[in-house]
Amino acid sequence: MRQTSTILIVACWLLLSAAHAATYYVDYADGSDAATGTSTGEAWQHCPGDYRATGTVVGTALTAGDTVIFKGDVAYDCTRTNANCITLSWNGSADSPITYDGNSAGTWGTGKAVMTDNHHFYPDGVGTTCFGATSSRSYLTFRNFEFAELGGSAALPSDPGYAITRNTGCGLNFAGGANNVTVQDCDFSELGYYWNAKPMNDSAISGIGIQTINGNGLTITNCDFTRVNMALEMFCSSTLTNLTVASCRFHNSIRWCVDLTTGSSSAKLGAISIRDCQFYNFGEFGEANWTGYGEWPHVDGILYRCDYAGTQYSTNTDATGINFYNNSFWDTNQVAGSGTACIYITGGSSCNAYNNTFVHTLKGRTIYLNAVASGGTTPQTVRIYNNTFLENYQTKIDLACASGATLASLVDIRNNLMVEFHPSGYEIYTQVANPATNFICNNNLYFASNTVAPFALNLADKTWLQWQAAGLDAAGKWGWPQLQDISYGTGWQCNLNDLRLQSGSPAIGAGIVLGGIFDADRNGVSRGSSPDLGAYQYVAASGEPTNRIWGNVTVHGTAEGK
Repeated sequence: MRQTSTILIVACWLLLSAAHAATYYVDYADGSDAATGTSTGEAWQHCPGDYRATGTVVGTALTAGDTVIFKGDVAYDCTRTNANCITLSWNGSADSPITYDGNSAGTWGTGKAVMTDNHHFYPDGVGTTCFGATSSRSYLTFRNFEFAELGGSAALPSDPGYAITRNTGCGLNFAGGANNVTVQDCDFSELGYYWNAKPMNDSAISGIGIQTINGNGLTITNCDFTRVNMALEMFCSSTLTNLTVASCRFHNSIRWCVDLTTGSSSAKLGAISIRDCQFYNFGEFGEANWTGYGEWPHVDGILYRCDYAGTQYSTNTDATGINFYNNSFWDTNQVAGSGTACIYITGGSSCNAYNNTFVHTLKGRTIYLNAVASGGTTPQTVRIYNNTFLENYQTKIDLACASGATLASLVDIRNNLMVEFHPSGYEIYTQVANPATNFICNNNLYFASNTVAPFALNLADKTWLQWQAAGLDAAGKWGWPQLQDISYGTGWQCNLNDLRLQSGSPAIGAGIVLGGIFDADRNGVSRGSSPDLGAYQYVAASGEPTNRIWGNVTVHGTAEGK
């Protein structure tokens, strides 16, 4: 009887919560703050929290379960005189988040609601933030917005003979932390200056898509980012956990696609996933493309950096660690030297990069491990498992530390597949003195046009046989991997190359069982007791090719060029 009463009380509470939840409508072009805001015919002009709001809007406090719908294809003017255009002053609840909706149903207006200041110029250079909070915010959802033309300029400013001051813009800023916040189906473009020519310099390039300082449970999914300094700035000064970035696209004129960084030696990061995303053609600020003032901006896809010589980083387990997986990286319209790395890792909590594909990436390094030898009381472990690399310009994996150093942190490179046609490209380049100390490199498959020096150990070039003689890749292989279809080469459709294995591939069954989160390939196929190398476990298919064309060269067999 008591249990029944409890269930009834909970049910009544849920019904009352749903009954009190309200839906408000915002039409910046034709709405009025004197209206009720509760229907499309009574829409407000401003959203609650906007510093310019008047009338009914000022007296409306959002509560758990409320939804604010912005009319599709209507430009909401985010020009600010305050720090934020719309201040996020309220929290939702676990069962009833507060939702800001940019016409996701497509029933009011056309397409997504637009948040913009039409490239407004701010003399202080600070720019605007569309939605912002200075204290911690919880249980909020943002969906189906277009954040565009915030700060910056519509055309390259004239050159006064010196670098100009930044004119930044930001879509979403959680300066006090984002807890159980979801951002989905949003587009971010032209935030701050994004030009790579004079009068720009490194500091003038500005603009942020989404920023948080600490938090728990921030999810960013199916969003598109372009022409912005930092697409995602994920900053941790105390704790940043349960962060998910999934199925997003990052492309064209971005300095750092995902900046995952710490701000103190006691920062704690965990349960972070960047997965199923596309990173492509974002190297306009790279060394080869930069014509602005001063040094070119440092350009990376995923930048996982520790700015402190930390001694208290968490020893994340695989399941609760920092994982970069199932992502696709490629360049179709860039030139060699278009950035620093696809994935750049320095010291910090342990992390894993697995099931990623890298095709014709034209960064200086594909995966760059810089200063991971620093160690600390809780040394870092970096695992690079089951990735597929195809034609990556300079170096696929670059392990940098003081020349001749012994690693204090563990670097583990296994079950990868690497193909390189660049005449001087390296598969793996290291500055490590003793490869037996905290350095595991085994069960990888390599093929390269550069057979004289496809590897470097402690800065010294090595052949494949010399690499094995140094105690590395004892169970590794050298040979043509027989991929399904790489006939798209390095052209504008290089992302369409089919990197799955053919039935006769030497990569089949050549891996070591890694288990746990590493058991499934990027399509969810179990690797079982006989794992293959690369991002894809072999699955039999009808009509498999016996050879495929790379550019203008037809490659046959399994070990050409050994």
